Amino acid sequence: MKSLIRITPDGNIIGIRTEPLAAILTNGFGEVITTRASHVLPCHAGKRFAFRLIRAIFGERGRIAEWQRRWRGPWQVTWANCPERVVFTHPSRRVCINWEIKSLNERLTRESNHV
Repeated sequence: MKSLIRITPDGNIIGIRTEPLAAILTNGFGEVITTRASHVLPCHAGKRFAFRLIRAIFGERGRIAEWQRRWRGPWQVTWANCPERVVFTHPSRRVCINWEIKSLNERLTRESNHV
C-alpha cells in the first residue's frame, strides 16, 4: 500500500513510516523523530495483555514479533492519542493494517489541504 507524505511549512516531513520512506529519511534529512500514530492489537483483553507484555520484553522486531503478527484475530485498531477508543476491528491483522494506512493517508491528505 502506498503512503503519502506531507511537508509542513516549517520543513518537517510527516508520513507513515514505510521501508522506502525510512530509507529516504536516513540519507541526510537531519533528525528523524518517529511517533506512533496507532496500535493494532488483539481484541481479547487477555491476549492483548500478553501481546503488550511480550512486546515490552522482546521489542517490535525479530522472530518473536513475527510470531505475534501471525496470532489469530480478531484484531482492533486504536489511535495512539486515544487508545481507549477502538476505531476498527477485523478478524485479519492484515486488513486492520491496510485500514490503518488508508485512514492515516486520508488524514494526511485532509491536513495537507488545510495548510
